[in-house]
Amino acid sequence: MINYHIFISNNQLVMNDINIRYKATPTTVDGTQISIDTDKPKISIEIDGIILTVIKDQFDFLFETKIKVSDEELEKLKDVTSIVGEEDIRVKVSDEMRNKVREILKRLTYYYGIMKIKETFTAIGHVEWSLDKEEWFQITTKYNSKLVPGAAIYYLPENLPSLYPQLLKEEPFLAFEFLHKAFNESNPKFSWISATVAAELAFKEFVSRFDPRFAYLITNLPSPPLNKLYNHTLNELVGVSSPFHSKLKDGYDFRNKIVHNPKTEFIPPFGLNMYLQIVQSALLHLTHLLSKDTVSQYFYNSSVSKLNKDFKTSYPKIE
Repeated sequence: MINYHIFISNNQLVMNDINIRYKATPTTVDGTQISIDTDKPKISIEIDGIILTVIKDQFDFLFETKIKVSDEELEKLKDVTSIVGEEDIRVKVSDEMRNKVREILKRLTYYYGIMKIKETFTAIGHVEWSLDKEEWFQITTKYNSKLVPGAAIYYLPENLPSLYPQLLKEEPFLAFEFLHKAFNESNPKFSWISATVAAELAFKEFVSRFDPRFAYLITNLPSPPLNKLYNHTLNELVGVSSPFHSKLKDGYDFRNKIVHNPKTEFIPPFGLNMYLQIVQSALLHLTHLLSKDTVSQYFYNSSVSKLNKDFKTSYPKIE
C-alpha cells in the first residue's frame, strides 16, 4: 500500500482509505497494441503493493492500489479546478502509477523487443480514485496523449506478467536506449550506426557492473573492435564468448566503413533487421551473464527464438 499523509496540529493522523486505479494503454509509434495470449479471462499479479491486471483481448493494463490520505488531501483529490503543483497529492498519486507503467513498458521494449513502444514509455488513460469502488472520479493532472488506431498487435505470453516484479529490480543497460532508437530510425545508415554504438556501450556497462575495478579502464580507453570484446575479452572475464561475436564484427566493420566514408552505398554484409535483432540478443546475453536468473534467461531465449525463426539462424538457447 502506498502511504501519503500529513500531520495535523494535535499530532493525530486522520486518514481515509482511497482506492486508486489506472487503465493504461501504451503509446506506440504507429498504433501497435499489446494484449495477452491466455485462455484465462485475465491475469493479475502484485508489484510493490500495486495490482496489475491484464485482460484477455483488451489492449491496456489495469493498475489498482489503495492509499491512505488525510482529510485535507482528500479535498485536493476532489478538486478539479485548481492548478496542480509538484507537491500536490494529485501529482504524487498519478506519478506513482504512471512511473510503474513506464518501468514495465521500458522492459517490454528492451527485453521482449516491442520496439514500437514510444521512447517516452507513456500510456493513454486517466488515474482515478474512489471511496467505494463504485463511483470513480478522475484525478486532474497535466498529462495528455492521443491514441493512433490500427497497426500491429503484440500478444504477450501468459506467464510474462508474473516476471514483472523480478524484472523491475534491475535497471536495464543505457545501451538499450540506443538500440530502441535504431529500431525506429528511418535512415538505415543511422540505424546501423546506433545499433553498433549500443553494442559498444553495452559491453562497457557490462564490465562496469561485473567488476567495478575495470570501470575506469573500459570507459576511458579506446574501445577495441566488437569481435575482441564479445569474444576474447568476454571469455577471459566469464569463461564464455558471445554467440554473436562474428556477426558483431561484420556489423562493426561496416559501421566504420559508412562513418569514415559517408558516400559509401548502403550495402551491408547482411540485412539491417537481422543486425538489429542480433544486437538485441547480444545485449540480453550480457544481461543474463550478470544476473544468471530465470528472468534474464527467459528474455534471452525468447530473443534467440525469434532471431532463429525470422532469419533461419541456429543460435543456442541457454538451458
